[in-house]
Amino acid sequence: MLNGFVRVTSLTGDAPWTATATYLATTKTQESRLQVLRPGEGSFLAAPFEIGFRLKDEAAQFMRVELFGEGGELISRYVMSCTDIPQNVDQSMKIDFEVQAPEEQGLLVLSLANQYGQLIELHSFSQTLLAKGASWINPYSDLSPRIIIERPNQGAVIRGGKLQLGGRVRAVASRQLKAKIISQEGKVLGQKLIRLSNPDQNGISRYLGEISFRMDKPTDALLVVYQDSYQRPQMRLLTSVPVKLIP
Repeated sequence: MLNGFVRVTSLTGDAPWTATATYLATTKTQESRLQVLRPGEGSFLAAPFEIGFRLKDEAAQFMRVELFGEGGELISRYVMSCTDIPQNVDQSMKIDFEVQAPEEQGLLVLSLANQYGQLIELHSFSQTLLAKGASWINPYSDLSPRIIIERPNQGAVIRGGKLQLGGRVRAVASRQLKAKIISQEGKVLGQKLIRLSNPDQNGISRYLGEISFRMDKPTDALLVVYQDSYQRPQMRLLTSVPVKLIP
């Protein structure tokens, strides 16, 4: 245990995260549960490098920070209890790693899980990992969610065996998303491949879909909408809303 982080890989260094008491004004616009402040997409990272983030959801129980190498192998992982992270406060932590090649393409993944261990939000960023030298950090300027679920609302009661979903996305590489309904026990109750509309002048695409599900009794579940990668085994983006299913 290291200041709340369980450091899974064998790394060295000082305590990995610190808090900066910069409290944010509340806003009524939809926000990510986890806002990544740095590094942004396309940074050049030498060990150790610093990430910055804000946690904005009390439902999150665990946070994971993972770094994957060019072949998809796990290079570094940190796991933290969200009860140790103040809400709406700028946070920073150091990430250590080792690569053998002078440089290789990597993927930085930050995610949140609920009390059942289910992913509720995930962000990923392609990076260049350096064996030595200095980092060049590209700031992440747009903190708005890249996947937004507009329908159903959080905590919605869904009847009749069909869940109608819809929303919008921005800046995604694929023209499709995937959606699943997952029970608290981890059982997939229904799933769907969702096509995206052509993006508008602001790069925003819309999506609509219907997921059929079957269950015998009222069930608390999680609707997840996500994008995976054709080149990598890791998921690229994910968001979710809890729902209540009624037969």
